[in-house]
Amino acid sequence: MLFTISAGAPYPRNVRAVAANIPGVIQVSWSAPTVPSGELPITGYSIRYKVQNSNVFKYKNAAANSVEDIITGLDLGTTYRAYVAGVNAIGTGPYCCGRTTVTVKTYNGKLHSEQ
Repeated sequence: MLFTISAGAPYPRNVRAVAANIPGVIQVSWSAPTVPSGELPITGYSIRYKVQNSNVFKYKNAAANSVEDIITGLDLGTTYRAYVAGVNAIGTGPYCCGRTTVTVKTYNGKLHSEQ
């Protein structure tokens, strides 16, 4: 079997972040990328997230069969951006898609997000 050497795994599509029903938690979801024939399979995902206007990222890993995960311990009333990348034996591919922001806060005792 031939494998193509590339700069890492293909990136996931349709990355989305929304506030969960638990304070300080966001749910990140994505569509698994299509791995072209001959490319190395996805072995996991790397989720990176940050406060919207910060340059400091935090990271979390997700399993290869995942299409969603949660990030906990976030500050209420703060806007976050989340990005997801595929990982394979070559390494971590490009991160996608920081256009989605989510504000984690409470409103009348219930968590909601603004996008």
